[in-house]
Amino acid sequence: MEISGEQITVERIDGVLKKVTATGNPAQFQQQPDATKALIHASGNTLVFDNTARLITADENAEFHQDGSSVSGFHIEYNLETRSASATGRNADDRARMLIPATQEQP
Repeated sequence: MEISGEQITVERIDGVLKKVTATGNPAQFQQQPDATKALIHASGNTLVFDNTARLITADENAEFHQDGSSVSGFHIEYNLETRSASATGRNADDRARMLIPATQEQP
């Protein structure tokens, strides 16, 4: 896992990582869930990795990419356990966007 930003705050309780908050233009998160899965890339002006909830949130200019799929919006949440993402726009005029590539059939 790699988190980068202009400012990073780490919260630990009794030596256990609870939360990492990064801000930047953008702050970035990268992780490979396991050896058989593609890298996860997330970015936003504010990025939070909540280890307790197993959740990544990105706010303002938020983007998420994995294995050809992408999500963008004002707010994105990615659940590391269920590997599901959700996104919202800032308002009705600023919509979230999702791109999922078509799967290719095997010959």
